[in-house]
Amino acid sequence: MPRTAIEIPLIPQPGEIWFYVDLALIDDVLGLYELLAELNITPKIAYTQTREGIEVALLLAYERREHMPEPPDDFYWKEQQALANAIDTEAIHCRFRRTVALQAA
Repeated sequence: MPRTAIEIPLIPQPGEIWFYVDLALIDDVLGLYELLAELNITPKIAYTQTREGIEVALLLAYERREHMPEPPDDFYWKEQQALANAIDTEAIHCRFRRTVALQAA
């Protein structure tokens, strides 16, 4: 049975949150896997398309919320901080989209 990688959309659907790491910016992939194991995260191979091409990534978490009018400040916060202390912060991504449009001022 063929396996496929998960596609992380450039623009998430309303309420979606995608937390992932860009593998191209990781020097020590084995060390990253060890840290993720300590954080009880089981990553999945994923990719995202950008203007520059395709980025291969590790999807760390995905969630869909019915109501998300503000950026998710509670989404894997401890895990994001642990990663920021261990790897290049440019590799850490959290894409999301609010469930309501912002009001024009």
